[in-house]
Amino acid sequence: GLAIEEVLGWAADCLEDNSREAAAPSDPQPLGDSRPHAIAAADADKDLTGQLRETAPAAAQLLRRMRDSCAARVALLRRELDSLAEEISAVYSDLRQHPYQLYAIWVHQGIAGSGHYLAYIRDWRNDRWIRLDDALVSVVEWEDVHAVAVG
Repeated sequence: GLAIEEVLGWAADCLEDNSREAAAPSDPQPLGDSRPHAIAAADADKDLTGQLRETAPAAAQLLRRMRDSCAARVALLRRELDSLAEEISAVYSDLRQHPYQLYAIWVHQGIAGSGHYLAYIRDWRNDRWIRLDDALVSVVEWEDVHAVAVG
């Protein structure tokens, strides 16, 4: 797609080009129709040409200021995005050095407002998972823990 600052720049250039063309003396036109509507149309064309000549520089300047403002805003947003990307990367850098290790899962069985809680805890020394369910403590396989954890 087109960047807005490019479009604004092109619009300003166009306006200035048209203004210069309106300001340049044109070839002499043959005396035309003397009917009132033809004369009125020619006068209106002169009025529009004069208005374009008068307002075009200010309008082109405004368009260029808008272009510059948009370009500055885009540059600022790009810097902010780069900064956020660096910040996000820094937040997770520790996890890259020290991988995440699951050590416990708290499970609710039942419905909202009623049910039963139990826990699975990793025994790192013996490389196993332990299920704690009230007074019942048992050793379980990772597959059992995973099945309960993900539903």
